[in-house]
Amino acid sequence: MTDANPVTTPMEASVSLSRSPTTPLTTQEELELKVIPYRHLIGRLMYRALGTHPDISLAIAKLSQFLDCYNFLHWSATKHVLHYLAGTRHLKLRLGGHVASDIVGFIDASFACCHDSA
Repeated sequence: MTDANPVTTPMEASVSLSRSPTTPLTTQEELELKVIPYRHLIGRLMYRALGTHPDISLAIAKLSQFLDCYNFLHWSATKHVLHYLAGTRHLKLRLGGHVASDIVGFIDASFACCHDSA
């Protein structure tokens, strides 16, 4: 993923993740999913979110809900986070300065469109 195309958001707003797959997995797909390092990557991204990248915390919190039932859609969303990190590799946060800044916050009133807790 060193040459990944950068994206501007850690997770797409339109992605809809769920514990139950929309279509049953074939035996071949189940075997492919067993060798995908989904849990390992989520663990590494959690560490990254805690230490240096709080901007990916929401995406990782959402993806970590599926550690026992992930599929290719979850894997694709996790790779999207890596694309985001590739695009923000050289960005820095600089505090202080001569001009006062306003802090603005937003909330998601749809509760991230969670199908499992709705």
